[in-house]
Amino acid sequence: MASKSIRVRGIVLKSTSYGDNDRILTILTREHGKITATAKGAQSVKSAHIASCAPFAKSDFRLSESSRTKRLTVSASRLLNSHYRLSSSYLKLSMASYISEAIGSATEEGTEDYWAYQLLNAALALAVKADDRHLPALAIGCMLKLFSIFGVLPHFSGCVLCGAEFDGYYFSFEAGGLACASCTDTKDLYLASDKAQYLNAASQAQLEQLAVLEPPSVHICAKLLELLNQYYTYTFNKKLRSFISLIQAENNMES
Repeated sequence: MASKSIRVRGIVLKSTSYGDNDRILTILTREHGKITATAKGAQSVKSAHIASCAPFAKSDFRLSESSRTKRLTVSASRLLNSHYRLSSSYLKLSMASYISEAIGSATEEGTEDYWAYQLLNAALALAVKADDRHLPALAIGCMLKLFSIFGVLPHFSGCVLCGAEFDGYYFSFEAGGLACASCTDTKDLYLASDKAQYLNAASQAQLEQLAVLEPPSVHICAKLLELLNQYYTYTFNKKLRSFISLIQAENNMES
C-alpha cells in the first residue's frame, strides 16, 4: 500500500540511536505539534540527514507516513539552522536543553501548538546570541512565556487570594501565585516583594529584552528558576531532568 507524504518545519527535541544505523527523532513542528519519526541511516557520517537530526536543529522535513502502521519516516530534510553555537558554552547548552525539555514535555503528541514552536524557536535563537550572564534571566522568561501559552501563568502582582500588596509573600502552588501570610498555611516558599516584582515584570517583557537588560544576580536567578521549576512539576506532573545541569552551570558562573 502507498505511503502518504507530509511536509513540516520543526526543531529536533530529542535524537535517540535506534539499532546500528537509525535514529528516532522527537520533533516539535510548526504544523502538527510534537511528532515522532524514524530517520533511517542517520547515524552514518555519510547520511544526508545527519545534520538535520541533531538536537536543536531546525529543518524542513518531508515525512512518509505508513498507511498500515501510521509511523513516520524521514524521506528528505533540509537544514535551516543547526544552532551549533549553543555548544560554545556549557551554560548555553544546559539552558537550551532545559527549555527544550520543558516545552517538549508540556506539549502533547500530535497536537498542533504554533506558539510552543515559536517560543522554542525564539529561545534557541536568543540563547545563541546572548552573553552567558543573561542566560539565567532568559530561562526565567522562557518558563514564564511557557506558562502563559498553556494558560497557567502564576499571579505575581499582590496576593492572588485577597489582592492586597505586602513586603513579602508565600508562593502557593494550589492558588497559582503569590499569597499573603493571612491567606495561606503554606510557609515554605517565601518571596520578597522585589523578587515578586521582577517575576511580574519578566512575565510581561519580551524575551529579546531579557536577553540584553541587566539581569539579577546568578544566585537570585537560580532561586527564581527553582521556584518556577517546582511550579512546572506541580502543574504538568512532570519532572525535568535537565534542571540539575542548568543549576550546576549557573553555579559555575559564580566560582
